[in-house]
Amino acid sequence: MHPGEIVAGKYRVHNILGRQRGLLLEGRHTEFDQHVIIRLLSPALCNEKEIEQFRREARTLAKRESEYVARIIDV
Repeated sequence: MHPGEIVAGKYRVHNILGRQRGLLLEGRHTEFDQHVIIRLLSPALCNEKEIEQFRREARTLAKRESEYVARIIDV
C-alpha cells in the first residue's frame, strides 16, 4: 500500500501511520472529501478471533456519539 492508492474503491491513501498486525492509514473519502483513518487487518498476522473482536468493537463504537470517540463509517 502506498500514498495515492485507492482502498475499497473509495478511500485515497495519503500517509501510512503504522504497521502493527496490518496497516493504519490516513486518507480521504474520494466522493465526500472526508478525512479518514483506515485500519486494514492482515489475515496473515491476525487470527479469526482477533478479526471478530475488531468487528465487535467497530459495532460498539458505531453506536457511540461523542466528540471524544472516533466515528465509524465503514467496516
